[in-house]
Amino acid sequence: MPTITHAPLLTRSIMLAALTKTVHPDSELSIPWCRSGDRAFWFSRSAWSLMAIAQWRQHLRAGETPIVIWLPDFFCNSSLTPLRRMAMKLRFYPVTVLLEPDMDACRAMSIESCPDLFILVHFFGQKAPTHDATKFCAETGAWLVEDAAHVLSPLQGIGEHGDFILYSPHKHLPLPDGAVLVVRLNGPANLASQPFSMKTLDDICQNIIAAPGFSKMRSILWLVKRIIQGIGIRARWKPVAKFLTEDDTTNLELEHPKMSSHAKRILSGLLGTLDDVADMRRRNRQLWIQALVTANPNRQVMRSVPGEATPYLAGFAFADETQAEKTYLQWQQVGLPVTTWPDLPPEVSGNTAMHRTAVKLRKTRIYLPVHQTIAPQQIKEFAARISREAYA
Repeated sequence: MPTITHAPLLTRSIMLAALTKTVHPDSELSIPWCRSGDRAFWFSRSAWSLMAIAQWRQHLRAGETPIVIWLPDFFCNSSLTPLRRMAMKLRFYPVTVLLEPDMDACRAMSIESCPDLFILVHFFGQKAPTHDATKFCAETGAWLVEDAAHVLSPLQGIGEHGDFILYSPHKHLPLPDGAVLVVRLNGPANLASQPFSMKTLDDICQNIIAAPGFSKMRSILWLVKRIIQGIGIRARWKPVAKFLTEDDTTNLELEHPKMSSHAKRILSGLLGTLDDVADMRRRNRQLWIQALVTANPNRQVMRSVPGEATPYLAGFAFADETQAEKTYLQWQQVGLPVTTWPDLPPEVSGNTAMHRTAVKLRKTRIYLPVHQTIAPQQIKEFAARISREAYA
């Protein structure tokens, strides 16, 4: 049975583009992610986009106390490395079971201190409500950052309300790296009227990208690996991490902030395919649900996680940790690249009283890839194999 990879594969045409296509200017690459009046900056990962925003806000403090950044407690700790190295004050607000901000808890937290940046995440392609978050930011003076890394490109209700929008095309497309920071000058904070210029942000972004240590070797190795996978040579399947293994990612070394030229060449050839990619990802998510939930005789213990926009992954929620782990191990045994998410920050995992919902979500949900190079027949074959294993 063909292996399903975690990330989309390179087609021959994309491989050729990666080697030969002229790199589009950043302004042209940004077109699908920008609306009228927006500015955009490209990095390798959205973690660096967050760093740029934080530095810009910090610039207003003229060296005074570090700014306060609020993030949902259901968040990847590895993405916070640049902010931690800047000694930013990170606070984690609780989310509801629907992965929406618990605004009552946020207002209670604001009594002690207000945020300078409020990060609102559109988890797994599911639109997060923005009205209350926008109102809260207006009350506290915070800049609103929409984290749309789990969404391929702007949609109705996503990318329309924040002062900044974070997109991570590398999570959805066959790219070694690539994340775009969109600045909405006409957003709720009305950044265009603030007593500082875009020149400051331009300088900040350029300084981040110009950091020493950039090498093309990482993207070259990525490209070689994907070319090998694309011609049908795959590594032998091996089990992934144990169900609740938590690696220490607090000081994880992230790749260099600069987006590679290989990624820009590949993206240049993919800009016209984004709608098709979105359709295929939605289709594959629905096929997984039909095969593993609807047709599952034990479906009362498993349900699908919302993600109707352009899903990053297909999520499955379970009644308890025991059922989630049992299914996780079963799917591993048939060769599926099943994962858990996220690597919770230690401030969250170490305070279960305040972050009860996030910890429970981490322990009761598992995920499968939905990328555009998964064939519907592969999903059907794996689902049939899972069913056979269940009754073996």
